[in-house]
Amino acid sequence: MIGKNNYFMTEDTHFQFVLQNNHFCLFEQKQWSIDLSTPMGTEILIRVPDPHHENGYLSTIEWIHFAEQQPQIELLTLKIFEKLIRNVHKLDPSFSPYYINVPPPVITRAFVDQIKLRLDQAGVPYSFIGIELTERLPVIDVNAFQLGADALQTLGISLALDDYGQGYATMHFLKDLKVDRVKVDRVLLAAAKNNHSERLTLLSLLDFATEFNVEVIAEGIETEADYLFACQLKCDGAQGYHIDLPKMLIPIDG
Repeated sequence: MIGKNNYFMTEDTHFQFVLQNNHFCLFEQKQWSIDLSTPMGTEILIRVPDPHHENGYLSTIEWIHFAEQQPQIELLTLKIFEKLIRNVHKLDPSFSPYYINVPPPVITRAFVDQIKLRLDQAGVPYSFIGIELTERLPVIDVNAFQLGADALQTLGISLALDDYGQGYATMHFLKDLKVDRVKVDRVLLAAAKNNHSERLTLLSLLDFATEFNVEVIAEGIETEADYLFACQLKCDGAQGYHIDLPKMLIPIDG
């Protein structure tokens, strides 16, 4: 636990503390087929202690936007993979792949080689994990990113696109990377329920995904109405508080 004298840490010193001490835990949130009969994977969520509230945690959304701006985000991402792989005995194979959020600039051939090394050393199949590409940061070195993405696909590591319909390069990712699935942005889903033009936009995005034979997961499903709307849209799967609450999977000292 972070000591009381650290409760007024800045975001930067908090990030460095988390990184240097592996001071984070991993939560899980399961994804189910739209009829709720079949597991479709699990999203891994990083939680870090709130330096201002003892025994509290900052959610991923509260913390990760700052973390992704740091030059050491690749090192943190590798540490998340290491913790997950080290605790693979705690994971249920029927809920694989276990998806970890990774910003596209981190995806390079060298990064993929590091992931492969850790999986090989632990004897974990490549298909056991997946990567959710976030779109909060643009890809600067397109060639390096493409080489990394190609290496992931060669290994058979599943690629998902998070926040589909909101990011920098949605169409590029689907056309050029051949992602396995997209997760429809919750903001777009909410807007489409009550706005005709937003709904037309969403339907066109879903048609585009279908053309490329990509699975569609509706995220942010928090109510029965959200769930019924996802069913109406004929999404393949769903994730959210109405489907499965996030649960502690691996504690800080795990």
